[in-house]
Amino acid sequence: MKAMNATSGRQLVTGFVCVLSAIVIGTAGEHVALAVDACSEPTGSLAITLLTNSDTYVSIPFTRAPLFCGTVQSVSSNAITVHGAPGWTTGQWSQVNSNGYLATYVVLTSGAKEGATLSITNNSSDTLALVSACDDLSGLSTGDQLAILPYWTLGTVFPGGSGVTPTTIPAMPKTELFFPYYCPHCSGIPTTGAYVYYFYNNHWQKVAAQIASNFDDVVILPDQDFIVRQMPKSPTTTFTAGGNIVQYSARTCLYADSVTTNWDNYVANYHSTTQTLDQANLAAAFAASNPGATNPVINDLLLVYDNAAMGMNKAPAHVYFYNVDHWADLNNPPYTVNRGADPVFIPGTGVTVRKRPGSTQVWVIPP
Repeated sequence: MKAMNATSGRQLVTGFVCVLSAIVIGTAGEHVALAVDACSEPTGSLAITLLTNSDTYVSIPFTRAPLFCGTVQSVSSNAITVHGAPGWTTGQWSQVNSNGYLATYVVLTSGAKEGATLSITNNSSDTLALVSACDDLSGLSTGDQLAILPYWTLGTVFPGGSGVTPTTIPAMPKTELFFPYYCPHCSGIPTTGAYVYYFYNNHWQKVAAQIASNFDDVVILPDQDFIVRQMPKSPTTTFTAGGNIVQYSARTCLYADSVTTNWDNYVANYHSTTQTLDQANLAAAFAASNPGATNPVINDLLLVYDNAAMGMNKAPAHVYFYNVDHWADLNNPPYTVNRGADPVFIPGTGVTVRKRPGSTQVWVIPP
């Protein structure tokens, strides 16, 4: 694989974004897939408030415009050949940007792996070589839709520092962006902590890096959340996210340690409409709990933060778990109350999924 800065090793997992998407229509529980061309998706925008003296959990509920849309002609173990003759230049889609990241990815928007994203490690004139640490290409069929998209970056989400407070003294950042370490398969990358960025001298800078560097091309993954920290003397600001509205399912890898360690996944539902716990299908990727058993057990947890509450290092407002057959909230007993209708996944926000030791799961989120 080409060199890749480890702001998030999850870039290995994300990459493919398919052209067709599934739309939920008909009766409750019925999922009917309709073709939606990613190159013809509607666009939208969202204003996100960044409170002073606070941490705000942020994600981008849009994608950038696709660079290519097409269909699958054939599949091998780790490669897709597209229909037609696009005439790509060898390596066109696997270029590494100035900060060491692969700049584009593929998403599948129809078929058995609708929503899967995979990194492009190389390409020929009509074939894409792909890699994923969690998903794979099994189940793909001729005619499934795909698209190639550019990743969001610090420079494209916050162009010219839009929406944040520029720093005037590097040792005293006014707005900081925290990207938690997330690279379960990368050697030498810590499992706790974060990369921290601030805007100074018309570019994004990284804490502890040379000031002469710029980090405008640091990648933000489609399903990645991050923390924006406004310092006490920085005002409340608003930044506007905008782009293509995702109309296909999303697939997010939820990593788990196979032995003893709880694993925090910093993720987001990047659809542009609010979804409840039940609508987002998270229970299918959760190990159920049973606090009422003779030997009580609490397994996977969902940590949700209140962006309207002022403060740094906030405790989660809600800690959800799947209680046998329904959602419950550790912070709001009794646990017999079904919280499945809680509107948890709000566009532009992020959550933390804490997986107990076990197997990595793929969370499939309907549109």
